[in-house]
Amino acid sequence: MKKHILLLPAFILLSACVSLPEDVLRQHMLEAPAPDKAPYGELDPGSKSVETSRFLVRAYSNETAQSYASFCEDSYTRLMSDLGLYSFAPSAPYNIVVYGGKDEYLAKTRQPDWSGGVAYGNAIHVYENDAARGVIAHEIAHLVFKEFMGGADHSNLVWLNEGIAVHAEKAALPASADVYAARVKTLVRPSPLSFTALATMPPGAGRTGSAVEKWYAQAGSLATFMIRAGGNFNFYLFLRKLKEGLPVDSAVGEAFAGTWRDMTDVDAAWRAGLQ
Repeated sequence: MKKHILLLPAFILLSACVSLPEDVLRQHMLEAPAPDKAPYGELDPGSKSVETSRFLVRAYSNETAQSYASFCEDSYTRLMSDLGLYSFAPSAPYNIVVYGGKDEYLAKTRQPDWSGGVAYGNAIHVYENDAARGVIAHEIAHLVFKEFMGGADHSNLVWLNEGIAVHAEKAALPASADVYAARVKTLVRPSPLSFTALATMPPGAGRTGSAVEKWYAQAGSLATFMIRAGGNFNFYLFLRKLKEGLPVDSAVGEAFAGTWRDMTDVDAAWRAGLQ
């Protein structure tokens, strides 16, 4: 399944230690149907690959492939700990393709000029740049969410899927964490979206600019809050209840019993923490 990138406006705040291209970090991916076979060009002859228990990484040097493979394993392990999915394992290694640069990436994927990465099935295609690791961490979270939740329709959980992905991106890249923190402060805290609006207003539905930035920032902040305040094991129970088909409110009440009764309680507690 292919994911198309949603263009987000440029951000201002950057990490003091990492200078990120504005046309990369601002992007996130949304699911859309696509052919099973990769519609993208392969790396040129002579590329190298490194395979781990969960990833197959291809790049133009052993050093680059190994570096990204180590990062992917670290990001995956951290995500499993945060989500409480200690027994989860992908059915097949996730494929990571790292093009040498933006020109090659655009030529071989035919994505828009502002695109920083594209995913389909269990593969992620990026190009070497300072923000690539944030894109990969974000997309690994999507792959895990999709595989764990199974084939049922979870279109009502876009906020959670994207929120977990933003949470993973922030944990993987300090510059992303800085950007989202700034957006929460300037866009979310003054006037948070209601949970109903968050859950029923998918990003990209005719919205651009600060509205989309606000949506992603709030989804990520809420997911991080539920993981931290609710506890990793309880968050795993929450995901499992949703996978079983329970409505969100019922899943909250059963998974976080004694802490929150429903999403109204979660939302109220999250808002209190914003002040």
